[in-house]
Amino acid sequence: MIRLNRAITILLLTNATCLLAFWLVPRSDIALRTVLIVVPGIFGIFEYLRARYSSGWTITCDVMTSAGVVIALLLPSLPLTLTPLTPGLEVSIGPYLEYFPDVAYAAVAGQSLFFISYAASVGDAVLIRRIRPFSLTAISIDPKYFFKIFFVLIALAWSARVVLLLTGSYYHQFRSEFQEDNVPAYSALAQLAWFGLFVVMGAWIQVFAAPLGTTRKTKWLRWACLLTGAEVIWYAPAGGREPILLLFIAIFGAYVFVRRSVPTKAVLLSLPIALGVVLFMGVYREVIRVTAWSPRAIELSEVTASVTEAKDQAGEAIVSGVWSEIISRPSEARPIAALMTGVPNDVPFQSGETYVTALWAFVPRFIYPDKPQIITPINQWFFQDEGGSSPLTLIGEGYFNFGWLGICLALILGGLLAGMYDRLMWTKMAASRSAVVWATIYGGTAVTVLRLYSQTLGIWLGIFVKAVLLALVLAWLARFFVGRENAEKRRPYLPR
Repeated sequence: MIRLNRAITILLLTNATCLLAFWLVPRSDIALRTVLIVVPGIFGIFEYLRARYSSGWTITCDVMTSAGVVIALLLPSLPLTLTPLTPGLEVSIGPYLEYFPDVAYAAVAGQSLFFISYAASVGDAVLIRRIRPFSLTAISIDPKYFFKIFFVLIALAWSARVVLLLTGSYYHQFRSEFQEDNVPAYSALAQLAWFGLFVVMGAWIQVFAAPLGTTRKTKWLRWACLLTGAEVIWYAPAGGREPILLLFIAIFGAYVFVRRSVPTKAVLLSLPIALGVVLFMGVYREVIRVTAWSPRAIELSEVTASVTEAKDQAGEAIVSGVWSEIISRPSEARPIAALMTGVPNDVPFQSGETYVTALWAFVPRFIYPDKPQIITPINQWFFQDEGGSSPLTLIGEGYFNFGWLGICLALILGGLLAGMYDRLMWTKMAASRSAVVWATIYGGTAVTVLRLYSQTLGIWLGIFVKAVLLALVLAWLARFFVGRENAEKRRPYLPR
């Protein structure tokens, strides 16, 4: 109770500080407004979570969404408002830069409301009791049993990838006829292709859960590296920047999930590498965009030539300052700032219209292939002259419908959904004989939750529903692949 009171106090002080900066600092002083909102906001979010999880860190939805807010909305705003913009950023971000402090304040205040509704939904006493430290061998199983359970995911993921490649839909830079003419089928295949992330997450959970100095741990380390390498080999030729980063985030997430601590030194050492990957992959994507590639094949000669050219261009990007354009791409502040600029002056409030599609999240696409798209890009109203699509985001969708009140309602609903999801998943992990299934699906989904802030409420609902359904199916199959006797011999995942 004491630590929770401290967390609430920190949250109140953080919001009071940010609110004063939001109202008192002149709007023309963009840099000062941003600093006085972002810095206290990041500090307050971190201190709140540290007080809440003083017995050990974890990867619950409140932790992962907080990391997503900091990475996508708060940190990128500092260099963008404190340093001169490049010509490219001046065109894309310059018209909306005045509203970046507003976006930062919306992120801090919204995440605070998320914390409150999440805590009310998940039940503090229940969750904190279930995530206290547990035996490292509690979920450790032999690789042969693991692959019997998750063979279905592996088969589905790689089958979907083969189809995407054969239909010319592998490279994101080239829109294929299959993508244009068969949107439901392409969407289903793209989701199946992501199942590889669950398997990688599960393998690394097994690495960290296996007893030290055992043959099982050595086996799992080999398998985890092999599975991770296979995913990198699949995504790298297409310039899959985000999937590759998420793979390595999954490794850190698995460590935190099992060990209940953050490998601070490893994270700090990995940051320069991650920035380098983002820079290089950004340049590489531009190279293959203008290169005559075969859309239905991964040709080593083309990949090698593009990598060589990307190396040269990456060096030039660092010298010329264009690197800042690439590094700033994780920021989701631009679409929200555009909405705050143009709504309701240029485009009227939607009054809940975009939330109607969220109801379709309960209907699997294989049952109703023609169901409406749940993803709502902002390009229907803004950035129409640009290629690709920009996310509407949870905060942006709330503002687009009901203004600042909509932001409050969206984050409260998001917290309620995340709390109910976490409560169900942790309950299953604590009591189910197929706990390894629930742990693997939960861990894989947690990596996706890191980027969930860039999605609409319908996507939030869809991801949580699909994760639960997938875990239920695999838990049922695990009884046949592993056998009742082996399942009963394994100890519960967490102490009750």
